Amino acid sequence: MVKYFEKLSFNLPSKNLDFFFVVLMLLFLLPADVSAQQADGSDQFSFSKTVGQNIRFNHLTLEDGLSQSTVNTIVQDNQGFMWFGTENGLNKYDGYNINVFFENSRDTSALTNNIVNVIFKETDDVFWIGTDKGLNRFDLDSEKFEQFLHHVNDSNSLSNDRIYCINGTKEGTIWVGTENGLNRYDPRTKIFTRYLNVPGDANSIGHNTVTAIIQDQNDQIWVSTLGGGVNRLITGTKGFIHYRHIPGDPESLSDNSVLTLLEDKNGMIWVGTESGGLNRLEPKTGKVKVFRHDPTNIFSIGDDYITTLYEDHLGVLWIGTESGGVNVFNASDDSFLRYESNPDDKYSMSSNRVTSIFEDHTETIWVGTWIGGANIYNRSIQKFDHYKHEPNNPNSISHNDIRPIIEDRKGYLWVGTDGGGLNRIDRKKNLIKIFKHDPHNKNSLSNNHVYDVKEDNEGILWVATHGGGLNRFDPQTESFIHYKHDPNEANSLSDDHIRVIEFDESGNLYIGTNGGGLCVFDPVNENFTNYKNDPKDSNSLVSNRIYAMYIDQFSVVWLGTYGGGLCRFDPAIKQFTTYQNKPGDASSLSNDFVLSVYEDRQGTIWVGTSVGLCKLNKEDHTFNCYGEKDGLPDKVIYDILEDDNGQIWISSNAGLTRFDVQLMNFKTYDVEDGLQSNEFNTGTAYKSQKGEMFFGGINGFNSFFPKQIIDNVHIPKIVVTNFTLFNKSVPIGKMEDGRVLLKKSITRTNQIELSDTDQVFGFEYAALHYASPEKNEYAYKIEGLEEDWNYVGSRRFVSYTSLPPGNYTFRVKGSNNNGIWNEQGTSVELIILPPWWSTIWAKWLLIGIVFGTVLSLYKLRTAKLKRQKRELEHVVALRTRELEEKNERIGQQADELHAYNENLNRLNETLEQTVAERTKELTEKNRKLEEYAFMNAHNLRLPITNIQGIIQLFDVERSYEETKKMLELVKGQSDQIDKVLIDIQSKLEEDSF
Repeated sequence: MVKYFEKLSFNLPSKNLDFFFVVLMLLFLLPADVSAQQADGSDQFSFSKTVGQNIRFNHLTLEDGLSQSTVNTIVQDNQGFMWFGTENGLNKYDGYNINVFFENSRDTSALTNNIVNVIFKETDDVFWIGTDKGLNRFDLDSEKFEQFLHHVNDSNSLSNDRIYCINGTKEGTIWVGTENGLNRYDPRTKIFTRYLNVPGDANSIGHNTVTAIIQDQNDQIWVSTLGGGVNRLITGTKGFIHYRHIPGDPESLSDNSVLTLLEDKNGMIWVGTESGGLNRLEPKTGKVKVFRHDPTNIFSIGDDYITTLYEDHLGVLWIGTESGGVNVFNASDDSFLRYESNPDDKYSMSSNRVTSIFEDHTETIWVGTWIGGANIYNRSIQKFDHYKHEPNNPNSISHNDIRPIIEDRKGYLWVGTDGGGLNRIDRKKNLIKIFKHDPHNKNSLSNNHVYDVKEDNEGILWVATHGGGLNRFDPQTESFIHYKHDPNEANSLSDDHIRVIEFDESGNLYIGTNGGGLCVFDPVNENFTNYKNDPKDSNSLVSNRIYAMYIDQFSVVWLGTYGGGLCRFDPAIKQFTTYQNKPGDASSLSNDFVLSVYEDRQGTIWVGTSVGLCKLNKEDHTFNCYGEKDGLPDKVIYDILEDDNGQIWISSNAGLTRFDVQLMNFKTYDVEDGLQSNEFNTGTAYKSQKGEMFFGGINGFNSFFPKQIIDNVHIPKIVVTNFTLFNKSVPIGKMEDGRVLLKKSITRTNQIELSDTDQVFGFEYAALHYASPEKNEYAYKIEGLEEDWNYVGSRRFVSYTSLPPGNYTFRVKGSNNNGIWNEQGTSVELIILPPWWSTIWAKWLLIGIVFGTVLSLYKLRTAKLKRQKRELEHVVALRTRELEEKNERIGQQADELHAYNENLNRLNETLEQTVAERTKELTEKNRKLEEYAFMNAHNLRLPITNIQGIIQLFDVERSYEETKKMLELVKGQSDQIDKVLIDIQSKLEEDSF
């Protein structure tokens, strides 16, 4: 944001000159402790340093996800989430995303109404939320609402459904202010006790419309009403002591319509009224001091309609108004600073109608507005004061394209611009005077493109212009003398386009031109000595385009040229030495386009080029060069300065970088830290005698004391914000596949149990620090799967697939925008169950089944064996009896056999004798048979021979008679054979056994 004196004129009518002069007179009366901010580099606390005169607001709007642009109430939970009550739902914000809770008439666990007027944090787990239609108790674990409504026939219910305020006591009682009465809720009995205005009862509450409730340091309950003033509850009763407006009494309340109350750290009660301004009430005396808006006093409160009050951790009182923006009270002189909407400044308040104010854990101030969303002021990023041109502010600088900046011996700040002339800033009086070229005034500035300014030993300013030559400015007469190029004069300025000028110890002015080389001006003789490039002379100036210049402690002149490298000019011998880039030589200058040259306190020469920062080693004329790979945010180096701690500050196209030469690390600040822009200009850097630094760019310039640039040291809280299964968010309490994965909010869940079929799951996470959430960084790992952290920059999600069954721990840690890490982070235990068949119970079940089966088989087998044994025993018994009987029979049979055997022996002897006799008989018969056979063989042979002979006779043809006769012969022979055979048969039968 712009300096406060620039802001002061924002709402001033440009045509009303009388009013403008009044404002200028008021500016001259600016309190010293406020204006001292820009001239004092000390760390001593002062009001102006605490909140500053140019604080910068970022904004949270519909585009960022707010459900509605009016923010009625703001709270932060213990985890660090920001909660906003709007006209359309309850919003939960993690720095990136907003989750909205809406009413649902069919769900009794939903919000009762979308118009959220107030959020009260009772505990870390419970909010009370007042709406236009009912009271809600919100459980942050389950994210469910318990509803409380007015019931006409129930005197123990709420007295009215429109809730304006809620507060809780140390004893756990909840106080609720409604449109019709004050209510005290007892959590044990769940009964509401009503406090109503009773006409004629002086001790009853002053009015039924209750707007604010507080409990003071003495445990006294204070209640503000819309028409009944301020009421203090008499302890132990239902009666009240009243503080009202008394006409004619300036120490009474200024208005009975009170909208807000606050007790400060000193025990004072602050009362914001509807039309009577701000009141400070002394509880012991009841006396009131009133602060009203005064149109003629820019340090009065911005509006008499006070909407909200808040005291921050430093004890600074913030006041929200209906139309005067947010105001900050300066207790040292009872003055107010206003922060209002400015169409020309995107970092000003989004709306002048303030509805709520809150300070979070990191000391960030949140300001809710009517239809303007939330405004965010973070002290940790409010590092740099910003001066810029505002079209509607005549007391702002003339142009935003900044070139030289210097502070003269009187303390004036001189700022040259590229097209807007020269600005003289009186920071003590907060006044700016602009010097521009006037073609009708020969003593005016010769050209509006001012590229350098230097002050000589006499207090004379020398102004270099790009196109108008050199100007000598006399502060007494405020007139300019011009020195320009004269083609007919060899000792004149070589070129009117001047980029840079420097004085040496002798008072000679060295002038670097953009095309005319180097000029040395003798102010006494008013002549110029020119040095230009001579292609035939290697010791001459290497290029006539000079962009940077520095005269070191030995009076050596260092020149940065545009395309020719770095030149060292020794005035004693009038000789130039050139340092240039040598392709392939890493120890040479990084690039020949040199934009800046600087000597630090150690005598080291630093060179800024279009391709990095280089340090010259004078001993061997080599360079150590640093680029983006080393930590620089950009390769183009515009300007270089060293602070009182020996750290180097570098401007570029990507912000302002602090280089710690000892630790060799870079820290870069950008527009989110309050810089005018990420893009700076060359030739704009300046360090004052008090150590204040200035850097200019394309949108004004910044000033700061390096020792006050303290990085954000707040360690962010890390939370898991979402759990996904198969790339879909898992809702709280939802039954899926017969199970509930999340029984409460993932942000408050410590353990998740998954099945083996849950193949794809993921987490989203956030570091709840709101300075610059986009710069927060993260690292994660799953213990049990990964040994090392995965550093993923600003990425806020991770997915895993197909993890084997087991127990794991998902861990995530994060940093704030300045790299301060929460190493502990947060974690969620993961239990991935194995398939049912490989679970312990399944294995035991299987073992049980196998054991049971074996046991059953064993028992069956045993039973069978027993049965078989019994059967066998029975069989054996039967067989035994049978065997015994058989044995008896066998015994008998043995006797019988013995007897039989003896008979057989006798029979055998008889048989042997018979056989012998029979054998002898048969032998004899056989002999006789052989004889008989021999005889019959002869008898058979004759007829057969005869038959054979007869057969041969058939070979000759015979007559019938002959044939017949021969057949008769055959028949006769065959009959004879038959007779022989019959005899043999008879003989055999006769001789057979």
